[in-house]
Amino acid sequence: GVTFEVDQSMFLWLHYCERLMMFKAREGHCKIPNDYPDTPLRQWLARQQELIHLYSTNQPTELLPVELKILHALGLHGGKRNSTPPKLNSRTLKRKYPSRKDKKNRDFDRMKPKEMIGQLSSPRK
Repeated sequence: GVTFEVDQSMFLWLHYCERLMMFKAREGHCKIPNDYPDTPLRQWLARQQELIHLYSTNQPTELLPVELKILHALGLHGGKRNSTPPKLNSRTLKRKYPSRKDKKNRDFDRMKPKEMIGQLSSPRK
């Protein structure tokens, strides 16, 4: 199989993404109510929606193309339910911060969301 080296920030991002996927599997949607007890997940989701909105309005964002693909596959569109999927060309994606992406992860951008998640495993302690 193909192996990817993913930095610690990507593992944290994937950890929250997995928690959101579990919420969606249980509830059938990604609209976390304000009284939901997992405050860190609510805050993370709000930030992701803000970043998607920034991207959709052509403003700088630190989201990677692979992150945009996964969020869009989950049904997140930056608060605009009927917005079109983000264009995920790495060259056109503006970033406010330096890229976390390196050569080893370039093929990751071309994978479908289900393939991406299947290729990743959490670090063992």
